[in-house]
Amino acid sequence: IREEGPESHLSKAGTPSMGGIAIIIGAAIAAAAGGLIWGASASDMILILFVFVGFGLIGFFDDYLKVIKKNNLGLRAYQKFGLQIVISVILAVFLANCSEGSTLVFIPFANIYVDFGIWYIPFIVFVVLAMTDGLDGLASGVTALVTLFFSIAGVIYGLAAGAYFCAAVCGGCLGFLVFNRNPAKIFMGDTGSLALGGG
Repeated sequence: IREEGPESHLSKAGTPSMGGIAIIIGAAIAAAAGGLIWGASASDMILILFVFVGFGLIGFFDDYLKVIKKNNLGLRAYQKFGLQIVISVILAVFLANCSEGSTLVFIPFANIYVDFGIWYIPFIVFVVLAMTDGLDGLASGVTALVTLFFSIAGVIYGLAAGAYFCAAVCGGCLGFLVFNRNPAKIFMGDTGSLALGGG
């Protein structure tokens, strides 16, 4: 709890943090198992879990510095952002080179596809980095609704790896909310919020 924060935050002292570890482990195991059992693309699942767990590890290191090392600042902004950029660039380069026409982006309101070419990579990096936040209840509540939608859409459009992953994350978020409601018994910390953003 930061010294310059509101006094009402002092009541949160002693509440365990880093609860995102449970979300990451549970969702990763459930998504991988679902993908194996029902034949999702292994390369798609590995890529999804790489970004999800990678962002979670960045958050874990940040939380570790805050909670265990008692460093209220955790990772410096440039360190956290730099690591997120590295993972996002790996994702973007892989996606840009995975198949013919993979740099096409659908523009829904115009009902057209636009080939972003080399600009696809910075576009994907921006989109991934724009998805992270730091509010536990908000992150898990919103993510549960969004992943429920994407799991249904994944089933409808035959995107099995994404559907299983989103269903697993939805379940993890709903389970987390049970323990995060007021008064919170656990916080997800950056471990969870960064993993959800990356996922």
